[in-house]
Amino acid sequence: MDARSSERVIASLGLVLVLAMGGMALVPRAVQAAPTAQLSFSFDDPGPISGQLDAAIPQAVYSFECKATGVGSLVVRTTSGDLAVDATLQDPQGNPFAYGTVVPGTPGVTVSEAFTMPADGVCTATLTRQGNTAGTFEARLLPGFAGLTKWDTFGPSTDSLHMEWEPYASANMTVTIFKEQLRLEVMKDNLVAFTLPTGDDLIWDDSYIQADFTIDGSPSYFEYGFVLRSDEPGDHFYTVTFSSDSDYSVYYFGGEGEWYTVQEWTVSPVVDGSDIQPQVGVLMQGNVFKLYFNGRLVAEVSDPANYASEGLNGLAAATTVDQLDTLTIFADNVVVTRPLTSGTGTAGIVQPTPTKPGLLGSLGAGKTPVPPAPTLPLALPTKTPVPPTPTLPLALPTNTPVAQSTYPAQLESWANASPAAIVNELSMLGIVPVGGGISLTVPSSYGDTSSEGFNWYPLGRGKTFRNFVLGFDARLIYSGEGAGCGMHFRASGTASDSALVFEDGWALLGEFDANGQMLDSSVLLETSAVIPGPGVTNRALVIAMEGFTLMYVNGVLVADTEFVPKAGELALEMYVPADDAGQTAQTYCQLNDIWLWEF
Repeated sequence: MDARSSERVIASLGLVLVLAMGGMALVPRAVQAAPTAQLSFSFDDPGPISGQLDAAIPQAVYSFECKATGVGSLVVRTTSGDLAVDATLQDPQGNPFAYGTVVPGTPGVTVSEAFTMPADGVCTATLTRQGNTAGTFEARLLPGFAGLTKWDTFGPSTDSLHMEWEPYASANMTVTIFKEQLRLEVMKDNLVAFTLPTGDDLIWDDSYIQADFTIDGSPSYFEYGFVLRSDEPGDHFYTVTFSSDSDYSVYYFGGEGEWYTVQEWTVSPVVDGSDIQPQVGVLMQGNVFKLYFNGRLVAEVSDPANYASEGLNGLAAATTVDQLDTLTIFADNVVVTRPLTSGTGTAGIVQPTPTKPGLLGSLGAGKTPVPPAPTLPLALPTKTPVPPTPTLPLALPTNTPVAQSTYPAQLESWANASPAAIVNELSMLGIVPVGGGISLTVPSSYGDTSSEGFNWYPLGRGKTFRNFVLGFDARLIYSGEGAGCGMHFRASGTASDSALVFEDGWALLGEFDANGQMLDSSVLLETSAVIPGPGVTNRALVIAMEGFTLMYVNGVLVADTEFVPKAGELALEMYVPADDAGQTAQTYCQLNDIWLWEF
């Protein structure tokens, strides 16, 4: 048993849904008098098809792609008249494999729920009017069960199918919404990171959840899937995950570090570990979990202990033991469906047609970061890890860009995690006086905006500082060209100072007046001390004293200047440039291990 950690966003609940399962697009086939509208389910056009059945058009036949062992539902709803519909589903050879039944108490709704597709190929759905009834109808295919409960494309929307996902950042993980996808980043080895959306009515029992995942880059190992039936604090839950080793598992976390095996890691020929854009789903019915990979059944797993029968559902990503590289996973098109014909009545039968959301809205400057969530030590049986590719996130530059400075061009202790060790070296070099102490530590903070110019997010609850050493790790997780990430310091009503590193390899140690104009004392330069590109970490150190102000990046002196000494507040700061057309890119700046040593 190896120790494993888990981290999630506090006070987040909920789920998201997709309207199409792989290979379940229905297309009308001209057999008899088929309606002209197409039954087509895609993420861009998830609405149902519409048609009419009467004496002139008594029957309509539609075709759709079947995937052997896949699960889906057909829902037909009368929209006018007294139409009652019979439905028959046939395999590629024309043999019936499922029939539609009328939902009890709702004669205008016919459902073939959670049918198993018998073979690969083109299946058909035949809709026939009963007797002399006539009218119009809507029909749709859904993955899993027949009740569309949630469908989230991670864009702004006011419809009831979407949920809220709170951005989150810590030294171990981040959760953001980026380009209409949910982005989970795991920066610590052997960590299960998960998030639960917020909203009402998200405690579910029997249900089906599906999501499209994309693995970013080429991580040495990746694991992805769901947290299921979680309690509201996120202390007890199932994990159903798939990995790059072509295997899957089901575990239950019972709190206080205790994991219980429901299904140990098991290799399956259905799970393709090399697929970096898989679609996976889980159908939960009582204590039975059916796992699907790209529309095909992987396994049916039973939990004899029945640890949890209902709860919240969310998304998860995980690293393995001694994994040195960061794992980034995107999730999109999360679908949740629930039964219509077994205990849930007719709730959700009148299913709304989701609207594709527009661009993600931006957060305004001045947002107070969400406090970091605690890391839970979770003991989980682990596999033999794939050997990771070693990486050095804080590579030491080779040049010394500042000439003619009386201060050391390079520090020895810059990569040390101990502020005391760094300040001790600075005092031994005569840069700062002996004494002082830590006045502020912030494990992690973030800013997320597309607002042009400088944006800041206050830290330190209004405390002011005058003479100090300030350290932080800056990461531009995503950005446009020329974006910057760093800190705003000595901020008052008359002036402020800034220390930022930029995506394209520049650094700024700037002094600004009350109107936001940068003064001549500022230093802005391109330097190889800054590691360029998105997602990298640059360790910055600012020394602000009465007679001088210095900035080191990754241990190299990049700026030696003199600012007007003053007491002021701290803030995370980011710079978002506009292109020639005046457009800006959504930018996410994360700071880790922020500390301030005051004299």
